[in-house]
Amino acid sequence: MKLTQFLKRQALHNKIKMNWKDAATVILTCPNKNAAESWLSDYDVLMLKRSSNSSFYPNNYVFPGGRIDKADSSEKWLDVFNSIDSQFIDGFKQLKVQQNDGYRSPLFSLNHDSSKGALSNEVSFRICAIRETFEECGILLSCNKANEHQLEGLASPFQFSTVSDVEHWRKKVHDDASAFIDMCSTLKCVPDIWSLHEWCNWLTPTIAAKVFSKRFDTVFYKTFIPNIPQYAQQDNNETTNMIWKTPEGILEANQLKEVQLGPPQIYELRRFLNFRKFEELQKFTFNRRLKGMERWLPLVAKTSDDKMMMLYPGDRFYPQEYVNKGAGELINIPHTYSDMLKIQPPKLNHLSWKNSEPYAITCNYEPPYGHVKAIETSVENLKANL
Repeated sequence: MKLTQFLKRQALHNKIKMNWKDAATVILTCPNKNAAESWLSDYDVLMLKRSSNSSFYPNNYVFPGGRIDKADSSEKWLDVFNSIDSQFIDGFKQLKVQQNDGYRSPLFSLNHDSSKGALSNEVSFRICAIRETFEECGILLSCNKANEHQLEGLASPFQFSTVSDVEHWRKKVHDDASAFIDMCSTLKCVPDIWSLHEWCNWLTPTIAAKVFSKRFDTVFYKTFIPNIPQYAQQDNNETTNMIWKTPEGILEANQLKEVQLGPPQIYELRRFLNFRKFEELQKFTFNRRLKGMERWLPLVAKTSDDKMMMLYPGDRFYPQEYVNKGAGELINIPHTYSDMLKIQPPKLNHLSWKNSEPYAITCNYEPPYGHVKAIETSVENLKANL
């Protein structure tokens, strides 16, 4: 890409940045050897239920995570990493994605400094995701030796001596993010940032400002653990319940209105339907970890027959330069939904719904950077075709 094009793209991204808060989340997966035969997947995904008092998607089930804090990029982390294993800091460079096409998420651009700290965002955002996961469910993804998990891409949760130890540190970290530095120093471990692999990057839709007071620019990391930790519990503050279910199980529970899911969670869970086996998903995630990703800003649209849609990049009606197309306004499409689907060549990548009907994914978009598309097939059809 020419320099002028690159600068233009960056300017557009910076223009829409406005009120988004930087955040990081973890999609945590573990094997489920007892999964019902009716499910395709042999692995579970961890999801937490937001409190009803939450100002952002209350009562929705989400992946653990939260906002970046200045402590996540503190130079004190360098002392902690170096004191436990001098090779840790040299290993930071293994997290650097070589994506120079101008579409790299601005979260990781040279001129984007989320908290003006000493660490790169590739490091600090992973620390944030691990800290927030520990706060919300008591699972600490850590290591105490360089190169411990880099080959297999598998994390090992820290084994605390007692439940009271976990709760002691959870409270301290919840009250002060910098206590996470003290905790790791005391426990002689570091956040296992190498086990977290880039998966996707979502912006809260601009139009959502009419509903929520907060919007987030969130990087989603994918990681894997060998089994569910002996102790894992929601914090009963920000989160009020937690579940480990197969992707199909979560999606079916959503269709039955047993759990509420936001569009990003639905889309990402449907990406997982490409993989039946835990090992397949693990290998795929690890192999593409340095290929890069786009930042997606969903745009809300409505067809002439009142079908609502969340448009994603790759869809025919997604504006190429969305900033100049009124990203904060509803896009009116001059076709019925059925007629829209008939337009050739088909270029579809969206989530749709009408009234109280379940969300549906329509996608023939082949994403860049070696990623996989979301699977359209309903849970019922997946079960019927086993």
